[in-house]
Amino acid sequence: MRRLGIVLVLFCFSAVFFGCNNGGGSDPSPVIAPNAGSMALQFDFNALLQSGASASLAAGAAPAPVISAVTVTVSRTGYVPIVKALAISNNIATGQIDGLDPGYWHVDVEVSSGPAIIYTGSSDVNVIAGVVVQCVILFNPIVQTPVTGGVLITVGSNPMPGYIPLSQTVSDLLFDRVNARLYLLDGSANKIGVYEADTLVRTKDLVLQAAPLSMALNSAATGIFLGYPSGHIRLLDIASGQDTLVADVLMQAQKMVALNDQFLAVAGPGAWDNDIKILNVSNGQVTATKSIFYMLTELLYNPQAKTVYSHHTGVSPTDIHYLKVDDAAGAFLSEGDSIYHGDYSFGLPLRLINNNTRLATSSGNMFTSAELVANDLRYSGSLGYSYIDLSSDDAGSRLYVLNNAGIQKLLVMDQTTYFLNLSIDLSGTPARVFNTTNSVIVLSTKDGKYYAKSFAKADLGL
Repeated sequence: MRRLGIVLVLFCFSAVFFGCNNGGGSDPSPVIAPNAGSMALQFDFNALLQSGASASLAAGAAPAPVISAVTVTVSRTGYVPIVKALAISNNIATGQIDGLDPGYWHVDVEVSSGPAIIYTGSSDVNVIAGVVVQCVILFNPIVQTPVTGGVLITVGSNPMPGYIPLSQTVSDLLFDRVNARLYLLDGSANKIGVYEADTLVRTKDLVLQAAPLSMALNSAATGIFLGYPSGHIRLLDIASGQDTLVADVLMQAQKMVALNDQFLAVAGPGAWDNDIKILNVSNGQVTATKSIFYMLTELLYNPQAKTVYSHHTGVSPTDIHYLKVDDAAGAFLSEGDSIYHGDYSFGLPLRLINNNTRLATSSGNMFTSAELVANDLRYSGSLGYSYIDLSSDDAGSRLYVLNNAGIQKLLVMDQTTYFLNLSIDLSGTPARVFNTTNSVIVLSTKDGKYYAKSFAKADLGL
């Protein structure tokens, strides 16, 4: 017998009232905000049951299961999880959780039929004093392994089953691999969503005064540099959410990359005569300026080779531009392009692999990355695949590649031999890939919206 799986959008509402219980569910250690809130929950399962019954009849399967219990678990770092069994009447589950401190809470919902859990869903709810916010939960089916052949029919509103929808636009993003965090800029809302990369739980928002043109993590990953059209560079403290003016580089700050804890490289606008400057973030002074004839795209810094790389556009053929730096003095030493000028195809994004000894391009072609100018940017073979994005795992000696061949696949390659070890099917249009110590995280888009999925390395046999 097969079980019908249905994905449906249901809603819960987070309502905050003044003077509620003191931080219900928290342990004694956190500081409790004076204005705690309540989360009002209401799930209407009628549409799910009707869709399930119709699909079951069409497939000749057993009738849709009867929902007997709905359990909600609300959790947050530093707090004891709160578990609530909702009341069910006329296929509508309702309940309320009181005494929640303002901030992001993770909501997990389990829907049961008798002893079996048949649907699960999760989302992150930002409890805000005096505001009622809507939380969308996409339910995914828990499917029994069939003992006979059959076809699993999935109906409903979730276009990306198994993926977590990101409830924000993504204008830009940063990844902190050491601390396993994602920072997603929502330029339309002037905020940066902070996510735990392994779980994709949204922990908080960093509110901005205005959306920046560019972002870069500082070397300690404790702050985010924000570059603005005015030329102002501000440093946003991740812990406090406060930002301060660092300097004025007197040009639009289009691209940035931290060289170390003292110096930041900033590129300006323009297709011709484009400036790139090195900024001393401790005193706000520009210590070096270089005028580049080409339009520079992303800036990628290799601290071992002491080189900033960029793929320049606006000319044919395109090429890789390099700038050798003295990162102790904040000075430019030399610059140039690769020696090939059209002999090989390049392309964005550029990625450092093999412990920063090679530079990969989206065409799959690889080049050396070395401190000495004479040995830099020499052709060093091909991955054998063009890519949308690539993430290097030096500790595991692997490459995680989003294949750019019209098919949605995550390729796992050996970083030493470049042999393909594993191929994983993906949904939507893959956009970015990252890896932490424990996980491989893929961001995909569908109909203009972002979705994310975290693959545990242990589950992949890695």
